[in-house]
Amino acid sequence: MLRLATDSDYLAIWSIYMDPDANSFMDYGQMDPESFKPIYDMLNSDGHFYVYEITNQVVSICRLVCFTGCYRHIAYIGSVATLAAKRKHGYASKMLVALLNIISETMPQIERVELFVEEDNPKALALYQKLGFEFDAIYPNWFKRSTDILHAKPVASLLLARLKHAERSSTYPLEQNHIKLNDKIKSITRSNFILKNKKWHELNTLTKIQSTTRFILSKLAIKTYSKNAQLYLDTILPIKKVQLLQFTTNRNYYFPSYKLFVLYGDAQVFATAFIKTFANERLSGDRVIDLLEIKENQLPFAPYIIKSLVNILLNKNCSTIIVKLFECETELYNACLAAGFCFTGIIKNAVFCPVAKKYHNKVVLAFTV
Repeated sequence: MLRLATDSDYLAIWSIYMDPDANSFMDYGQMDPESFKPIYDMLNSDGHFYVYEITNQVVSICRLVCFTGCYRHIAYIGSVATLAAKRKHGYASKMLVALLNIISETMPQIERVELFVEEDNPKALALYQKLGFEFDAIYPNWFKRSTDILHAKPVASLLLARLKHAERSSTYPLEQNHIKLNDKIKSITRSNFILKNKKWHELNTLTKIQSTTRFILSKLAIKTYSKNAQLYLDTILPIKKVQLLQFTTNRNYYFPSYKLFVLYGDAQVFATAFIKTFANERLSGDRVIDLLEIKENQLPFAPYIIKSLVNILLNKNCSTIIVKLFECETELYNACLAAGFCFTGIIKNAVFCPVAKKYHNKVVLAFTV
């Protein structure tokens, strides 16, 4: 039976989460019950940590995260694990089927259910595919099996999704250039990234740019945007994007938890981006950049501006950077490719725009060292 976790389940949840075989797949490493309690409280802050119980014994666990704002149609499943002695009995499958039924019956707003699975976990991947989850994108060198940051070898994470309505919400010309997403798991490997990142080094010399501009681009810095968030929408976000995608003008609707940063130099703003960092050690070197904007008069220098942003992040011990773009953002897409990023997939029905009452897909690009 699937049910919401209670305080009395804590030690059972801790023992499953910290099982050596299961823990290497979890976001947080080994720790005692007292140390894990604040993390568990954080994971269960919205009250959606579930346990699967057989004859009064907790045998499997998982958690459900329901997002807000433009992601209110998305639910994320994580922390899936089963008690070591109860594995190979189908309990994880039964738990997830029951959870998907709860979502379907009690959460009509949920259009998309998503989760991550690592490339070296074929059993979990097979289970999720059996339950109707399909591949969206690869996050290369994303997850570390160990919390030993200096020696842990990261593995790629696959973003999978199960849609209520399987068809794509929109199609842009950019998508015609992509091979079928079903082939992406096989076609995108670490060697692809090594080869394609050679483009990064081609940008080391800025001989075609005026010396003044070259100096400014080489000295760009990043800082948290401290002014009124609404000013960002009024001064940076292009009007054409508001019209094309029919955005609402409430910035917090899109990124209630991301931090807004500006890339600046010579007393002017070159670009803005929402950048997400991760508190847990297994994702400590990862960053996600969303709603990247480069001022229109700086678009000719977009690859160099993106390179400057990546350089800054790399100097802050970042090793993998994900950029998410709307499918219609062809200029930024091409600039990211020129700066060494590689296309890794499309997130279907990624954002809901309330003005148009429609979903938009997002293209995922990755840079990794």
